[in-house]
Amino acid sequence: MQALRAEDWSYRGEGAANIVVSFTGDQASNPELEGKVLRIRKSPVVAPSEPRQTFSTEQNYAYLTRLIAPLLGDEYVNAGQLVPLAATFLQDLDQRIAAERPAKRVQAARLDCAGSAAQLLRDVGRPFIQSHDQSDTFCVEIKPKWGFLPTSSFIHPSNATAKLSKCRYCMHQWLKVSNGSIDRRSRYCPLDLFSGTRHRVERALHSLVDVPQNNVRVFRNGRAILTGDKAPPADSNSRAYIAELDRHLVDLVPAAADDSDAQPPHVQTFVSLLAEILLQEPLLQRLQAAQRLDHLDIEGLKGLYDSVIERHPVGQDHWLWDGRFDAPEWSRVVQQALARSSTAPSLSVHDVAALSLDEKAAIIAEYLLAATVKDCSIMVSVQRLSTPSEDPATHFKHITHSGTRFRYHVAVVDLDPKLFRNIPKYHRDDGEIVQHYMDHADDSTCYCSGPAQPAQ
Repeated sequence: MQALRAEDWSYRGEGAANIVVSFTGDQASNPELEGKVLRIRKSPVVAPSEPRQTFSTEQNYAYLTRLIAPLLGDEYVNAGQLVPLAATFLQDLDQRIAAERPAKRVQAARLDCAGSAAQLLRDVGRPFIQSHDQSDTFCVEIKPKWGFLPTSSFIHPSNATAKLSKCRYCMHQWLKVSNGSIDRRSRYCPLDLFSGTRHRVERALHSLVDVPQNNVRVFRNGRAILTGDKAPPADSNSRAYIAELDRHLVDLVPAAADDSDAQPPHVQTFVSLLAEILLQEPLLQRLQAAQRLDHLDIEGLKGLYDSVIERHPVGQDHWLWDGRFDAPEWSRVVQQALARSSTAPSLSVHDVAALSLDEKAAIIAEYLLAATVKDCSIMVSVQRLSTPSEDPATHFKHITHSGTRFRYHVAVVDLDPKLFRNIPKYHRDDGEIVQHYMDHADDSTCYCSGPAQPAQ
């Protein structure tokens, strides 16, 4: 591969730890970069008062390829490849994209110019190589969140009524309204999305469109056409943002024959198409099974965490927290998880007390894998095909819906490892969410839909 030039890359987006840039240079001169993005680590502008543990690009890559891909399937995990980056390229690129980034993001972090590598990935938002005579690519990004209810016997009786019957996402909505991070609760319930039932999956998708928050975005050829920023405030009855989405979707799907639904006709067809794709793919079942590796709930896991660090202080090296994701202990955790049925092991307080240090570490490792999957995003890209022979690429799947033929691609992103040291924070957050729900929620206006079926 030729040396990379900053002018060939454009800002696409960013999260808490990484910036994504897409290749916009000469494809004829760089065919290996066509349809690719770089995922590059960020570095804080102001060093934190206390050093924060982070994982390197190389560690993230090992985690993704060795642990997450076996759990979810290589066909869904976009690992790409590691590529070396010159410091001069990173410095030039950092300056080039600064004007395109949100100001608050620029003030907080820049590209990590001391880094030596990045992930070169297929652009899952635009996976189909576009020619001038092909239709546009539409991509939906969904953050599904937790798709199950806990069953752990370690949940305190005072919390059990709420936690065993209401999903974490729906409980969290009450706290978010209270602290001002959202202005209204969404009717979206992850248990609907993971239910395996068509009408519930469609209800989940319609609810996401109604109140997107940060749980759904829709892109057309890489440009956002639906985000939480486009939705009006809670005191507005405007649905102009949904009408705008419908106008875009005219170029993708036909109008629904039934106009009795609350959504515009092309949005109805789009939601129906997405539901059909998600229901015929095994991805949601795999995500749910991986999330269920949280066997004890954080209430039980926090005691396990305390027991482990008492016997093996965090300052000492250990495979569980030092980022050695190629360690054989991590591989055994994944192999054992895949060998088990979806039913979580039944562990009592006595059982846990009798576990060895390695057995406790393995349970915590499964929890951390589950935490990654609870926070992932699903990317579904769709393109309308005009003729049966239009798509020569055999690695894309096809579906016929409402008399129209499409090709599509499904991937999972945002799969970075979670930190062992954050377990006490997860415990505090859980307590705050559950307590606020029990103190303030009115069940008559709670949108949680009830249990999803266990993954098969």
